[in-house]
Amino acid sequence: MLQVVAESELQELPISSDDDDDADRTDEAAPSHMPVGSVIAVFEVDPYLACPINSCSNKKLVTVLQNELYVMKYSKCNGTFRASTAKTYLRVVVLLNTENGNKKCAMFLPTIKQVFESRGIDFQTDFDKTNIMEAIMKIVPFEIRYTLRGTTIVNILMKRK
Repeated sequence: MLQVVAESELQELPISSDDDDDADRTDEAAPSHMPVGSVIAVFEVDPYLACPINSCSNKKLVTVLQNELYVMKYSKCNGTFRASTAKTYLRVVVLLNTENGNKKCAMFLPTIKQVFESRGIDFQTDFDKTNIMEAIMKIVPFEIRYTLRGTTIVNILMKRK
């Protein structure tokens, strides 16, 4: 069964502006409670199709065979989607070196874009695993101030280069 989704339920892609004021996003303006760590390795690059409904928070769609057709589903919202309506998203699993040792963590597309922008690199998301891995390996290791939610790096501050 194909679920019909109102356009208002689809998540809009973020619009970035070149004239955003990033002065408060530097390491010098970082709150002192944010720990400092270094991303020292990359384990996995995982581009994927995500549920386009806002409340699903970019969760990965699973491809299943249904009535002799392959469709993409998300079990929490029971949504069934075509590739053209799904969002393309990205997860990178990295090794974060902290004062308490090394920790395997995930970074998602907004954070990954921020890392590249801080290095003055225009990150083009062609979602090719090899290209993304090569681009990340060119800048590893790099130091960040970060906030973790579980094992996900959700907020970072970096020095611009």
